Amino acid sequence: MKYSIKSILLATMIVFVAAACQEDGPDDPIIVSVDTQFNIAFDQEVSIKDENLILKFTEVKEDSRCPDDVQCIWEGRLVISINANNQLLELSIGGQSEPTVTMEGFRVTLVEVVEPTPKSGVDAKHSDYIVALKVEKIQG
Repeated sequence: MKYSIKSILLATMIVFVAAACQEDGPDDPIIVSVDTQFNIAFDQEVSIKDENLILKFTEVKEDSRCPDDVQCIWEGRLVISINANNQLLELSIGGQSEPTVTMEGFRVTLVEVVEPTPKSGVDAKHSDYIVALKVEKIQG
């Protein structure tokens, strides 16, 4: 069977176009219930069930937590940004930080840092971060 250069180029172009059309992003948002603690990874979206609220972990602004293998005078803190229905929330944990923010009838709390555990001499990438959040509906 003889193939022409045109047909080989056409087949190659089809493969490249098909590969380019595949979405290269996070999966559909995870759906969780209000008043439930859940984990959210960097750049992941979470939808609050039966509420008009979508959260996305968008930025690690500061991570000054004390590494496990070091003795520190101060425990340090983690500051992150969460996009909540196109409103930017800044949450922090550690030190004298306030881990809770109120917005549009909800209270959003940064409960804990799941990953990464700080280690001396190792800079974590944003993609390494997973935090636990809790969203509560404010009555009234």
